[in-house]
Amino acid sequence: PWAAFAGAVAALLLVLALASRAPSGWDARTVVLAGVGVSAFGGAVVLLLLSFVRDVETFRAAVLWTMGSLAAASWTSVAVLAAYAVPGLALLWAGGRALNALSLGEDTAAYLGVRVVAVQRTLAAVAALLAAAAVALSGVIGFVGLIVPHAARMLWGSEHRRLLPVAALLGATFLLLADLVARLAAAPGELPIGVVTALLGVPCFLWLVQRRARP
Repeated sequence: PWAAFAGAVAALLLVLALASRAPSGWDARTVVLAGVGVSAFGGAVVLLLLSFVRDVETFRAAVLWTMGSLAAASWTSVAVLAAYAVPGLALLWAGGRALNALSLGEDTAAYLGVRVVAVQRTLAAVAALLAAAAVALSGVIGFVGLIVPHAARMLWGSEHRRLLPVAALLGATFLLLADLVARLAAAPGELPIGVVTALLGVPCFLWLVQRRARP
């Protein structure tokens, strides 16, 4: 996970550096576009590295990892992930008041006494650590972070000290259900769990885009 965390921090710094050079600055659209570009570059690097793999089993395991899979999950990996997830989620929960203020805008948050830059950097580092630990153990499983937070916000509101633990539990439940579908749909084999989450996530993404586009 630490190697994954180093890569995640490097990608985050690259995204912020690219976004800062844009005329509009660090607005949401610029950061998203920079993230898409960095993600595409990272995917290309992974494919390049895979082209040098000669062992069949290693290649198969790497390909499954790129599509996301819980097939290699064990209690040891759960313990390793918990060592990162528990303190990380605790830090995010402790910053719930600051997140509530930031949701009103940076100027309002600063007026309320929030150290905006320090909080943003700390939360970005914690988010990078949590994402890196999860990806290192389960691979790239897309759309979970798109579906779950919006569903949790619609069901339980925007108060972050309540929203964060609910989103964590809802995300775990959603991932287990997706894994169950992946195992049953191709029994006795198994679909990559990333395929299942993508099939569910794409309609959700299109719905969100349509909702944002409405006047």
